[in-house]
Amino acid sequence: MDQNTEQNTTTNPVAPVPTPVVQPPQTALPPQLPPQKSNKKNLIIIGVASAVGLLIVVIAVVILMVALLSVSKADYQAALRQYDNVSSANSSLVSGASSLTYSVDSSTDTTFDNDMSGIEKDIAKIKSENERLGKLKAVSVGDGKKFYDAFDKKLAAYVTYTSNLATSLKNSRSALKGCKAAQDATTASAIAVVLKNCSDSLKAVKDLPDADYKTFIGTVQSAYEEYAGIATELAGISDPYGAQYDQYKALRDKTYAVQDKISDAKKDFESNSEKHSDETSPKEAANALRDFLVEKSIK
Repeated sequence: MDQNTEQNTTTNPVAPVPTPVVQPPQTALPPQLPPQKSNKKNLIIIGVASAVGLLIVVIAVVILMVALLSVSKADYQAALRQYDNVSSANSSLVSGASSLTYSVDSSTDTTFDNDMSGIEKDIAKIKSENERLGKLKAVSVGDGKKFYDAFDKKLAAYVTYTSNLATSLKNSRSALKGCKAAQDATTASAIAVVLKNCSDSLKAVKDLPDADYKTFIGTVQSAYEEYAGIATELAGISDPYGAQYDQYKALRDKTYAVQDKISDAKKDFESNSEKHSDETSPKEAANALRDFLVEKSIK
């Protein structure tokens, strides 16, 4: 017997049928079953109560969702202020990256290290400020989330690209500084030694996470290795404009070809770097997000 039937049996007891002393044949009746009509009524009441309870829950959820999805002007203004913090950190990073690029082989170690430290701090700040922005209500729901997600994705790619390039510059700087010593050498034999050392140092550089820069360093390393061999042969020529002129001219032409190879590698790196910098630039997504926040802040 189920619970409802048991309950109805308790609340609507059936009077027991007296048992006669002598039970006449075919006259004894079994006890009556509990009325089914009352049970149906109880089920209907329970069903209505459940439906009302469910409706109340649904209404409460709808009210909660409306509250969560409703974004005020103050919410948009707060997001706009936080966006400006991200933008400010990025401006500092752009300035520091430019300084680092120019100082990689020309500044003192202290200046370079300070520039590198500044970039690392700027990158960390961009990440933390953007994380704070992403937690704000104005960019967590609706169109705000759509604009922010696009910006966040581009910003992540941009920060990764900048970080990889800075790391590549840092890890190759010592080798590149050694290569500059060739400018101070005055004889072919001295140049050959410097270029061989430069080539060996560049070959030893391992951690170059920026693909364009890694390709550039690989090309330069190979060119300097070839250049060192040419310089060694030039060192053995004692009469370049006499009996050994043809040999000297051939080596000179090889030198020009190697120099062109290095120059082309630099141009290719700059071109590829500019291309990939544009591809990862968050500028378009950033402008779209800021325009949206400005518009919503003044409505």
